Amino acid sequence: MSKKWTILIVSLVIIVLFGIIIFSSFGYYKAEVYPLGEKRLLVRKIKNNNLLLNFLKPDAQSLITNGDLIIHKNPMVFDTKFSHKENYCSRVIGLPGDVITIKESQVFVNDVAVNADYDIYFLFRVSSDESQNFEKLLEPFNFEMIELLNNGKAANIITTTAEAEKMQEIEQIVNIRKITKETDYNDPEMFCSKGNYFLWNKDNLGPLMVPQSEVTVFFNTRNIGIYKYLIQWHEDNQLEYDINKVSVNGQETDSYTIQQDYYFVLNDNRYSRDDSRIWGFIPEDQIVGKVIKK
Repeated sequence: MSKKWTILIVSLVIIVLFGIIIFSSFGYYKAEVYPLGEKRLLVRKIKNNNLLLNFLKPDAQSLITNGDLIIHKNPMVFDTKFSHKENYCSRVIGLPGDVITIKESQVFVNDVAVNADYDIYFLFRVSSDESQNFEKLLEPFNFEMIELLNNGKAANIITTTAEAEKMQEIEQIVNIRKITKETDYNDPEMFCSKGNYFLWNKDNLGPLMVPQSEVTVFFNTRNIGIYKYLIQWHEDNQLEYDINKVSVNGQETDSYTIQQDYYFVLNDNRYSRDDSRIWGFIPEDQIVGKVIKK
């Protein structure tokens, strides 16, 4: 074989190997990002048994930190084939082992308030002394109209705290306030609303520890709702419980050792988008990777 052909073959092999590394390590995924709508997001993939060529990818623990946007699969569709599951883009709030608390929509991680450097959208009520065309009145601002109230004298909108403060400066606006659910209101949408003693909702939750691999959790008939999806669906066990006992794979027990790491995620739209408050914990094997460009 001539030197020219040798160089050509070696070059082609290098190009192919480089392509395999890039393809296995990065990818574009479509998902909704509030308030931008559906976007193609560049993602750095992590090791995942549901994906190929894991030896070229970093572990989740070395790549994902609190505040990161990630692409993950719908955790409520219990099908390990990623091709059959919808992509979601969510923000990581709790890493494995973290303790999450939400008080009147303020998030605390390990008892420290999260001061976000990204926009978070809440439900606000804007009020005026007279009927208003709120769509036109608030046109300069970033908001989503939800509904008109009080014969057009008020409106519920989704916006950020910073935008709400600016809206307060408008002459026609008498008041604007954040609307949150009351403490001890049990929201039936919550992942733990059934079979759970605690009265939690989207704005008030916890303290709640994010499950971590090889850590044993203790439960009873009052808090089993926190772990039911994890034990039964994400880790493929037979779970039975009633007001008297909990059984895993036919054995009555008050504890369970977690088999993989989990994450707690929130959507930047905290009012009208689903996230871990509805789904529960996101298992690591349902995470595709970290968003590095949107």
